[in-house]
Amino acid sequence: RRYLYPFINCTNCGPRYSIVKDIPYDRPFTTMAPFVMCPECGNEYHDPSNRRFHAQPNACHRCGPKVWLHGKPEAGVNYDAISAAQKLLKEGEVAAIKGLGGFHLACDGGNPGAVQKLRDRKRRSLKKGVQSNKPFALMAPDVETIRSLCEVSAEEENALLSRQRPIVLLEKKKGARTVADVVAPGNRRLGVMLPYTPLHRLLFHPEGLFKALVMTSGNIADEPIVVENGDALKRLSGLADFFLLHDRGIYMRVDDSILWMDGKTGRLLRRARGFVPDVIPLGEEMEEVFAAGGLLKNTFCLTKGRNAIVSQHIGDLENLEAMEFYKETLRNLKNTFRADPKIVAHDLHPDYLSTAFALEYAAEHGIPAEKVIAVQHHHAHIAGAMAEHNLIGGVIGISFDGTGFGEDGNIWGGEFLVANRRNFKRAAHLKYTRLPGGDVAAKEPWRMAISYLAGSGGVDSLKGFRQRIGPKAGIVEEMAEKGLNSPFTSSMGRLFDAVASICGLRD
Repeated sequence: RRYLYPFINCTNCGPRYSIVKDIPYDRPFTTMAPFVMCPECGNEYHDPSNRRFHAQPNACHRCGPKVWLHGKPEAGVNYDAISAAQKLLKEGEVAAIKGLGGFHLACDGGNPGAVQKLRDRKRRSLKKGVQSNKPFALMAPDVETIRSLCEVSAEEENALLSRQRPIVLLEKKKGARTVADVVAPGNRRLGVMLPYTPLHRLLFHPEGLFKALVMTSGNIADEPIVVENGDALKRLSGLADFFLLHDRGIYMRVDDSILWMDGKTGRLLRRARGFVPDVIPLGEEMEEVFAAGGLLKNTFCLTKGRNAIVSQHIGDLENLEAMEFYKETLRNLKNTFRADPKIVAHDLHPDYLSTAFALEYAAEHGIPAEKVIAVQHHHAHIAGAMAEHNLIGGVIGISFDGTGFGEDGNIWGGEFLVANRRNFKRAAHLKYTRLPGGDVAAKEPWRMAISYLAGSGGVDSLKGFRQRIGPKAGIVEEMAEKGLNSPFTSSMGRLFDAVASICGLRD
């Protein structure tokens, strides 16, 4: 009855976080509500001895959601549509595939032309002047196939096979040529995951069809992952050649999680699908807090009792779509955990959208000023590391990153702090240098090269550099020397940018 059905599930598998609209977790409160179970599915659902007893997404070919192809000739539904999609992928086409928590953009990872086509299209969606060679994630059918592409330790295999099914960063195997170089140009690692839904599994059926598929987030640059069919057709039509759609709604968008193994310890680089909304035990009862997070790669956090509830990866809060995603996730997690924060914490930076929202939230909920706390960015990094390792008392904390608003109004990022969880003293930092053009310097490393060169022998002390950059070098040099739109920064990230440009790696 369910052979090759792309939404097969039981009480031990299937969607939850992405389909739940309200609690208790019951079918009427999920995106499965429109699908009335057929008599056979209904009997399973109500039979205590059945593996699908109270499996809320229970369905079959007859009564459940369906998959279809859009943008190419009619191809039937469910596996017929998936089979047609496989053929198009084999021909080098790019697909937008609706999954569990949003859309993926997919192509044959072994086809250099297809991967380059996707990369070129993604590049065109970036802001003018921004370049990107970000690696694409891959999905492979099984661990044996992944071993033919990458070195896989026992711990990495366990991570790949875990119920969370994250993208795991693995060392490329020397001599392996199955995957196109343009999947992860200049990178010694590949990000690989295993199929985590029946639909994904069917993309690799029958065995041997694909070694790996590129599976990168289906979104326009800087926007959240797309979840609605109509929105996908509108926003992704310039990126995809065709669409593999289904009619099970996604209530809460959630990206793939990313993990790398540090020896035997898993380090989450992006905590999302599979890990959220699992709570993080705090070990002590706390007043309820809403911590709004920063501007880039945002997540926020709620506390409830002895637990921290960290949101899924939201992304960069630089547009309306990202802020709407942020707000809908906050509403959802507050409702799910019945959280009612009495304290609001936000980044010290006055211009971050997360800061503005936190202040607005506090005002709307009547939270007094003494319960609204501005937190310095690098102190937050160090306090987070202290919490992770259960460190109480004072530490010497070293925090290196790209940017963080400092207590003196400058841009920090190369900090040595004597700190505890509540307070800190800035003991030392990288020497201040100018940040020509402000935030734009983070995207154009040559600006920081000019700033550092201007402060240590002059731009002409590096032979040929001025000629390489062209006439704009003189303009930026003057900006740095006169402090025009050039705040001070102690950022280690910007020092790395300067060195990268001076060495000719990236301007």
